[in-house]
Amino acid sequence: QDWGTAFKELEQYKLKYGHCRVPRRFAENPMLGNWVIRQRTEYKNFIEGKDTALTQERIDSLKELGFEWSLRKHY
Repeated sequence: QDWGTAFKELEQYKLKYGHCRVPRRFAENPMLGNWVIRQRTEYKNFIEGKDTALTQERIDSLKELGFEWSLRKHY
């Protein structure tokens, strides 16, 4: 799946649900759930200086949308 297409699907998801926390097994669009997980993995690789397809531009776009890089609760 093309990154731009998946990002647009995530935008639509946020409009409908009010957040970007797509479930891993999102019945309506299973590929989107997997894509979101992959973005978090790619972000970790980016931070660690490893090879990744995730660019700073893509990171910025996801941040502007309100993407959560970690689903762990912070207390």
